[in-house]
Amino acid sequence: MLLALWIAGCTPHVLDVDIAQERLDVATPPLDGSHTLAQSFVSQYANLSEIELLPAVYESPGQGTLTLHLHSLRAGRTELARQIVDVARISHNVPLRFSFPTQHDSAGTSYELRAEGEQGVRVGFWYSSVNAYGDGQLQLDGRYQAGDLRFITRSRYDLGLAAREAQTLLDGARLVVPLVALLLLPGGMLWAHLKPETVGDPIANVAMRMALSLATVPVALLWSTVLGVHWDRALCLVAFAAMAFCGAADLLRGQIRGEAIRLGGAERRTTVAMVMVLALTLLLRFAQIRKLVLPAWVDSNQHALVTELVAMHGQVPQSYEPLLPVQAFAYHFGFHADLAAFHWLAGLAIPEAMLVLGQVLNAASALMAYLLTLRLTRRRVAAITAAVVVGLVSFLPAYYVSWGRYTQLTGLLLLPPTMVATMDWLEAKRPDYRRLIVAGLLNAGLFLTHARVTIFGICFLVVYLLFETIGHSRHAGRGMLLKLWRRAAMLGLLTLGLSLPWLVRIGSVIYDTLRAAGGSLRGDAAYNAFPWEFLYIARNRQLLVLAGLGAVWGLSRRRRETVWILAWCGLVLLVINPSGLGLPTTSLLNNATAVISLFVPLSVLNGQAATLLWDYGPSLAAPLNLPHAPMAIRVTLVLLIAGLALWAAWGMVSIVNPTTVLATAEDLAAMDWIQQNLSPQAVFLINTRLWQLGVYTGTDGGYWIQQMTGRRTLLPSIPHAYGTPEYVQHISHMARLVSEIKDGDDPRLLEIVEQDGVTHVYLGAKGGPLTPQMFLDSPRYRPVYDSGAVWIFEVEK
Repeated sequence: MLLALWIAGCTPHVLDVDIAQERLDVATPPLDGSHTLAQSFVSQYANLSEIELLPAVYESPGQGTLTLHLHSLRAGRTELARQIVDVARISHNVPLRFSFPTQHDSAGTSYELRAEGEQGVRVGFWYSSVNAYGDGQLQLDGRYQAGDLRFITRSRYDLGLAAREAQTLLDGARLVVPLVALLLLPGGMLWAHLKPETVGDPIANVAMRMALSLATVPVALLWSTVLGVHWDRALCLVAFAAMAFCGAADLLRGQIRGEAIRLGGAERRTTVAMVMVLALTLLLRFAQIRKLVLPAWVDSNQHALVTELVAMHGQVPQSYEPLLPVQAFAYHFGFHADLAAFHWLAGLAIPEAMLVLGQVLNAASALMAYLLTLRLTRRRVAAITAAVVVGLVSFLPAYYVSWGRYTQLTGLLLLPPTMVATMDWLEAKRPDYRRLIVAGLLNAGLFLTHARVTIFGICFLVVYLLFETIGHSRHAGRGMLLKLWRRAAMLGLLTLGLSLPWLVRIGSVIYDTLRAAGGSLRGDAAYNAFPWEFLYIARNRQLLVLAGLGAVWGLSRRRRETVWILAWCGLVLLVINPSGLGLPTTSLLNNATAVISLFVPLSVLNGQAATLLWDYGPSLAAPLNLPHAPMAIRVTLVLLIAGLALWAAWGMVSIVNPTTVLATAEDLAAMDWIQQNLSPQAVFLINTRLWQLGVYTGTDGGYWIQQMTGRRTLLPSIPHAYGTPEYVQHISHMARLVSEIKDGDDPRLLEIVEQDGVTHVYLGAKGGPLTPQMFLDSPRYRPVYDSGAVWIFEVEK
């Protein structure tokens, strides 16, 4: 569909923000013929097509017109576009957009925007009175002026540009080796030596190997910590090289014995289809982060800190020291163990490694949806549809990149294979302890990766055991029932054994928490409010309708997997909201966590709906009595689903929410300057804001200073909330004051600066309550770095 539109000249596109200079504190005089305005800038990306200004209306817009000009400064001052605007259509503080023909070669090109008006016009434009944009200058009435216009430029991101950017992925081809090593070697080795019986599907087997790899790394880190082993990059490289050598030897022996994989026609078609779906999903996921220089939002910062602790100690951390004065470490570390391994294998900085691995895992969610749906429905049509929905259609999990929810993402990635392995063990005709080991490793790895997702898995197991118990009681007798529960107990004991050291630590922390809370873990009602906006996010309404169709069809056919999925969702809802049983809610779970995980069960039900259409669609052609009509209908169905999936995927190409982006390229340049010019003992005051549950976080790139430069910031990463009450109170008091003050010489701020030994103030490109104007006129602060977007002030002692 997209390709056809492209060929026809109707290129689909999205408008991406190019430059965003949003600081402002003063407005220009009315452009009434006696005043003019100009702002130069350098476009960062190709296909510049729009500039947005913010008008300031003086009482009324007046009468007449405003004229906006765009000039290229590449060679002289060539006018490229002009737009005349009737001021009667302009409103105060309502953005005014200047659209013009796309400038295809705009990347790196200098431009000038000019604005002028007629007599009677009472409209000016907002700007910053101090330098706020480093690559341009502001002119008022033809004279250069301190400061910069408040303006946003946008560029068209279309298929042509996407294709050119896809070619740049070849520059990252070296990362394929460490990614394959991390995601397939540990699990592949276990799979090859355990040789559990499989469903015979090559895609499903790859999914199980990947899941085993992701689960084995944290389990291995846990037990190597118990044994006193300290990992580092050298030891990690040696371990993975040894696994690669053994894997190559096993592969060679298999070739000699003639054990090559032979695919039948259906398997071959399925494999080709899934490779295409996964490739498109992976391209989409990397297109989505094309403008991120650091992972988004506040969770990512926390994950970087925990991963740094893992890499620093080479073990499961005992505390957050030396990075934070927080003693107890009880945060699920599975993702961070995998990320530390990838950091060592690829030689990337931890934030960059997080972006890469996070998007690969996000794309792999489609693979796991295929695995679970295939196991439950035994239909490849349903499994492929589930993969398409999760990878290319559903807004979640793709939107996880905006939240930085990498731990929950990894947990939900492990959940389907854990469910599959658990069912395989419980349903085996004879005791196959290889399946038990696989299921135990996956369950333990899931627990170490995300506790809440583990509860989701337990809920499914309860539902499964309940219905299987009912079924065995009616048809199979007591012997089968005892076998089922005996195997469930064996799996539970193995999982507990593999994760025992972590269970002991978690138990100790929960005990201390209960004692401090007076024996209660009662949750906050606001924290557990139902997030309707996430339930109906983007295309979720349509997917819910499709899932409803699949559920009705499954129930009408008495499909047990449909009953399991619906009962599973119901039990999770009940566990999160026990008030339905007269019990109090807890802080361990909330509705938001469950709702943003719904894509897992929804994908199975969507697959069932596709099966309905696949099986009964050809019957529509029966009256035609044409020999190829059923096949034509199925081909049409495939093309329709593919076209809708590509259309939906293109709609998610700019999925990152700009408000969740804290750091920009200007911030990275400032941090390089900090590394080269400031003492490691420097202490930074940064912008703050209230996040949730009384916890404060940063608002701009300053929040990344500690992770990127090793220098301390007064507001540390989120885990500071796990510190002593006195420490948490001190941080919260400081952060609240910073978020409220309006003057750099406020005595309350000066007291904080003095007591905490602040040496510098950092004001990032995204901004916050602290502004350059608050410090420029004070003798207590001296500007030492100014790129326009980023300011750094030294505190005068």
